[in-house]
Amino acid sequence: MKRNKCFMSFNTYSGNTYIYDARTGCIFASDEILMDAIELFQDNSIDETRQKLLAKYENKDKIEGALSFISKITQKWNAFYKSDNDIRKEKRFIYNFNEEAIKICLYKLAQMSQLILSVTEDCNLKCKYCIFSETYSNTRNKTANVMSKDTAFSALDYFFDKMKDISYVHPGKICSITFYGGEPLLNFDLIKSCVEYTKNNCPVRYIFNITTNGTLLNGEIADYLIKNEFYISISLDGDKINHDRNRVFEGGIGSFERVYENLLILKKKYPEYDRLSLMSVYDYGTDLMRNQDFFKNNTLIPKLTFINQVLERNTDYYDQFNDEDIQRFVSEYGEIYRLYIENKKENLYEYSYASVMGDLGVAAVFLRQKAKDSRLPMIPYTGTCIPGMKISVRSDGNFEICERVGDDKIIGNIDEGIDYSKIVKIIQRYNEDVTKECACCPLYKACPVCYSFTSSSNGFEKMNCNNIIENFRAQLSISYSILESNPNAYDYFTNKLEWTLNR
Repeated sequence: MKRNKCFMSFNTYSGNTYIYDARTGCIFASDEILMDAIELFQDNSIDETRQKLLAKYENKDKIEGALSFISKITQKWNAFYKSDNDIRKEKRFIYNFNEEAIKICLYKLAQMSQLILSVTEDCNLKCKYCIFSETYSNTRNKTANVMSKDTAFSALDYFFDKMKDISYVHPGKICSITFYGGEPLLNFDLIKSCVEYTKNNCPVRYIFNITTNGTLLNGEIADYLIKNEFYISISLDGDKINHDRNRVFEGGIGSFERVYENLLILKKKYPEYDRLSLMSVYDYGTDLMRNQDFFKNNTLIPKLTFINQVLERNTDYYDQFNDEDIQRFVSEYGEIYRLYIENKKENLYEYSYASVMGDLGVAAVFLRQKAKDSRLPMIPYTGTCIPGMKISVRSDGNFEICERVGDDKIIGNIDEGIDYSKIVKIIQRYNEDVTKECACCPLYKACPVCYSFTSSSNGFEKMNCNNIIENFRAQLSISYSILESNPNAYDYFTNKLEWTLNR
């Protein structure tokens, strides 16, 4: 029987070798004999593997131990390899499924959970890296379009009907209503109307989310959002120099002073409110060490919980940076991770830019899928979802699969609801364009790639998988180098909910 490898090795800074097994999600300490045994067993029987190992190594006990381990874990858990038959079984469903299968996933399995209302496509800022601008070739541009109350209420009615159906099967269902833009607070009256409408009509428990640039987050607006227990995500790229480099008003004036003042007032007025969080974006021009000092020393504003890089696909944004910029950035990036590793090894928790960036980096290692964690059969590879799990509603009432995916992948509208045939075609096209070679990738259960990473005007485009794999290998190396010195360093990852809330 042919075996196909589904694992990867990595080394810690102390020189120890480990194996990450994609099939079980387990990580095993290894040595040269075990690594050779696993490699050899791909194309040989146990007896043939034994003979080849005995010809190379003198330690018979270690050889027998390695072979016993491989035999047991492959038989019980199918670890390390996939047979051609395993792959055929997985792939037989990724093109051969129908609309009913989508409905089962969304409703009987209660996968649908979020409604995103793009209440305006306008914004009072003109951020230089905005994905809704001419900077990106595959997303809509900023417009003056706003969502009407009729459109919003129709979208809510449709979503509530689906939540009611789901609640019969899953009585504890909780849904999320998210307000998005543009800058959503430009249409604050509609947000208030939607909140009151949700309170009176939503058949299940709900939470409210909003993503805002923070410039309008004051006075009545701030009071209302907090009174209604919104989870509020606010963009702040760092100190004044880092933030104002990109996040500017029309005319190029920086927005830092206004956002920072609003944050100080908000935190002073509501010091115990724990649903405020900051998001930061960086590029090759960001001074990471300035951000390290800024977020570490500014304790009177909400906590930074999310850091992300400016997207590199479908844009010429990065053409502005030269080799010197990149070298400086790489050096500072390394220093940020050095600080993170040093503190984690010494069990010194220090809230800072480095601590957030480091934890977000290694999160995929600790929140990875394990042996009994199942994926939906039509999307067994990568981290993507079933379109419809969240419904992103454009201002014109069209349904998108994601707020960050282009106009060519509409899956319905407020008048006709979800078009399940379009979802089937999108998934099939995604599998055809992106996941053809994913079956034996060591990251097939831990890959972050989804529609938003790969969407193009002509379907989807496969990303550079080697870069993704090597980044995961680096995070494995970082996290296990830390664990060798401090075994309790990541105890909080044992509870995914706890880690999420602490972000």
